[in-house]
Amino acid sequence: MRTGSLLRALAVTAVAAALTACVSLLPEAPPSSVYRLSSPEMGDADGYGQDDVIIRVEALRMPRALSGDAIAMSRDGEIVYIAGARWISPAPRMLQDLIVESIDFSQRGVAAVRPEERVRPDYELHVEVIAFEARYEAAGALPVAEVRMRARLIDARDRRVVAVRGFRGRSTASADRIRAIVAAFDAAAHDSAGSLAEWAGTRTRAGGGRHGRTPES
Repeated sequence: MRTGSLLRALAVTAVAAALTACVSLLPEAPPSSVYRLSSPEMGDADGYGQDDVIIRVEALRMPRALSGDAIAMSRDGEIVYIAGARWISPAPRMLQDLIVESIDFSQRGVAAVRPEERVRPDYELHVEVIAFEARYEAAGALPVAEVRMRARLIDARDRRVVAVRGFRGRSTASADRIRAIVAAFDAAAHDSAGSLAEWAGTRTRAGGGRHGRTPES
């Protein structure tokens, strides 16, 4: 090997070794506590039936700042995130799961599915999440978790918009601590998703199901 090539190789090796040494000296980030929304209680829904109205709950739309797994707080109009804590999955998926379960567990004669299940629906449910955050509404006040959604029901046969409605859930944390704030998020999300499920079930049962449960081709 030529002297110049050898020197360049040694220099690269030295730089790589130095970087490795630097990385090993950096403190590791503390592990985050992981939180999830609780599952809704089982109501009087009797499971899937052949004649159930099928609602496909589409992927939720959310503002980018709220669509990760960070737990969002709002202060003076600025979004910040709780350090050392995160949701078990990105917020849109977590809320989609809650809506699906809320419909399945409480609405007799109605079944909710996700797009990846490839079931032909009678209705599509499109949900835009406008707020999924906790905020301090006054100096010294406890944080209030707020979940706001805008939902559209679409007839899957003729693409007609059947109904549009907004939903809002609010809950004040019992203390200014992470677990209490997460509990407030849980209560607000269940309030909003529960009202949405009842509305969707009522509107779709009135229209009835037509397509059955044939998998999509």
